[in-house]
Amino acid sequence: MTQVMLADRAEIPRNTLNRKINVGVFNFDELRRIAGVTHRPLSSIIAMAEKLDTAENTIPALAESEMA
Repeated sequence: MTQVMLADRAEIPRNTLNRKINVGVFNFDELRRIAGVTHRPLSSIIAMAEKLDTAENTIPALAESEMA
């Protein structure tokens, strides 16, 4: 699904959706609508966001040492 399709179906302006995907914060209602449009549980969307946040805040050398 493209961002344009998601924005239309979730009734979120496309430019707002794009900005929030890149650097913003979604509110609960927006996340609920995205979950409905994508037919995914809201909890799975939040879990994926938490994994991304953890990965972005991990120092590469530290992550490598933890895997050893």
